[in-house]
Amino acid sequence: MADVVIAETKVTVVDERLRNVRYGWYVIFGIIAIIFGGLVLFYPRISTAFMVVFTAALLMLFGLYGFITGFFQPAGQKLVPIVLGLIGFLIGLAGIVYPAIFGVSLVVMLGILILIIGGLMIVFSLVEKELAHRWLLFLLGVIAVIFAILFFIYPYYAAVGIGVLLGIYFIVSGLVAIYTGFHIRSLKKLAFG
Repeated sequence: MADVVIAETKVTVVDERLRNVRYGWYVIFGIIAIIFGGLVLFYPRISTAFMVVFTAALLMLFGLYGFITGFFQPAGQKLVPIVLGLIGFLIGLAGIVYPAIFGVSLVVMLGILILIIGGLMIVFSLVEKELAHRWLLFLLGVIAVIFAILFFIYPYYAAVGIGVLLGIYFIVSGLVAIYTGFHIRSLKKLAFG
């Protein structure tokens, strides 16, 4: 008999939490994400340029923040945040003044990161003899290395490709959010009438 009471109490707690959930916000977020993702997909060059300038502006703001807060550090700890903040601010400013060069630099840095990850995957798949499906890890490493090389050869197309992937991500996230919102709505109707 105690088990039944515990089960009923759990259902009541879930129902009360569900009562306070606003499903409309999920739907609104989903619609905005789909619109944003669609704009990124239909205007990949503009969205890529926006992402590059936005990244440069963020780097400027973080650099400025580090520079200013460096002056409020204790006596022996001022130099590092001030210098790093100044470097970050100058790189961000250069990114706003020269967005094409900054964008290519970002893609090249991303390519280096992908190349390192792919190389590590290949080495790990060769070293770990008892790893199940290590051929799959090797294949993923080779694909990562190929993509990294393509990033170096075609940095402009890689930047636009990242924008397209971002657009697809926002559209899928938006669809999931809308589905979640309507699912919550149906659960609330079922629970509360």
